[in-house]
Amino acid sequence: MEEICSRHLKIFVVYCNDCISPICNDCESEHRNHHLVRIEEESEKKRKNITYNFAEALHQQIKASSDQTVELEKKSNSLQKQVDILLKEKNETEIKIVSLKQNEKSLIEHIDTINRVMRHTSQIDILDPNKIQTIISVIKNHIPFFSQLNFKFSRIVNTLNFSHKFGTNGTNDGQFNFPFDLTVDSYDNILVSDCNNHRIQIFDRDGNFLRKFGSQGNGDGQLQKPRGITIYRMNGNIVVTDSNNHRIQIFDSNGNFILKFGSLGQGDGQFSYPSGICVDKNGNILVSDRNNHRIQVFDLEGKFIRKFGTTGTGDGQLSNPYFVACDLNGNVYVSDYDNHRIQIFDINGNFIRKFGSQSQINFPYGIEVDNENNIILTEVSMHRFQLFSSNGVLIKKIGVKGVGDSQFNNPSGLAINSKGQVIIADYSNHRVQILG
Repeated sequence: MEEICSRHLKIFVVYCNDCISPICNDCESEHRNHHLVRIEEESEKKRKNITYNFAEALHQQIKASSDQTVELEKKSNSLQKQVDILLKEKNETEIKIVSLKQNEKSLIEHIDTINRVMRHTSQIDILDPNKIQTIISVIKNHIPFFSQLNFKFSRIVNTLNFSHKFGTNGTNDGQFNFPFDLTVDSYDNILVSDCNNHRIQIFDRDGNFLRKFGSQGNGDGQLQKPRGITIYRMNGNIVVTDSNNHRIQIFDSNGNFILKFGSLGQGDGQFSYPSGICVDKNGNILVSDRNNHRIQVFDLEGKFIRKFGTTGTGDGQLSNPYFVACDLNGNVYVSDYDNHRIQIFDINGNFIRKFGSQSQINFPYGIEVDNENNIILTEVSMHRFQLFSSNGVLIKKIGVKGVGDSQFNNPSGLAINSKGQVIIADYSNHRVQILG
């Protein structure tokens, strides 16, 4: 049923993102200079985007489940030929196969559930940022599989005004000693790599301290200047670049050590001060191997898959790549620090395009991509961040050197939460700022 403007008795056809309300044609004059979109077009785009995100994750799980089932069935056939001593293992394997097939069936049914929710969501509700979060929560609550996921549903908000900040210089809980990078989990909790305190700190979305893990050292679970941090969305595991130990460490969501990989060197799987990190759509870990001027790719167990990039200034070459990010299509965005540019590669590491020069991007640092492939990056030496369209066209830049709100001192890593707010590690001010 179409909704009607109570003032003009006309059908709503336009949605004002600034006012978060639908309007009719007669109302448009009252919303000059506002960000207006056509309800039918914008709602359909968002509907497809949300459906795609959920469906894509489920399809990946279905494929993984199917692949695992095939492998287990092969193992079952092999066990049948062995002696009775292996019979117990064979029976256990067959039980797993049944469970996986049931799980696969359940995952397929979840796709139908998502489609039903989307069909019963009105065009206006799907444009309301508050209501859309409620809809997403309904889906997550109905399908337990999604409880740990935090898809890039949100694009960066139009008005990146100062919201709040937290942190001061120190070693106590909630204090920082050069926070380098950060990420958000499925609840918008903020995880910060507290670099010179050699630990990870976790806060709620408002900046209240929750917990911490890590201490200085080179043992399992110990850290030496942790830099990049990301979350593996399928299980909530936390992946950290243990930079001065020249390795990657993986922890569970509570900060318990799971595994490590890497050592100092130039060979495959070796690092020289690894920095930024992200996980692509296939669940592979991408590491900016900064002093080796390359990106390395690993599976979740730390097995080397491939690498790309060599030192230089040509297309596909890198010079001190500090940070790396991935979009929903699997494309890879690298902040090519000393070359003053952003380079974009496909999921296999093939060069696609680049943008930027020293007059436009001066020593790019942290980088993130929203669900519309808008690119946001920090410039450490210019004490600001810039927002670009997917084509590399500048949209806005914010920040000057200082200690005030929306001022920065060597801003470093950043993240985008579910509301489209930008969260920035204000490195030399020893704090985190949230804008939007």
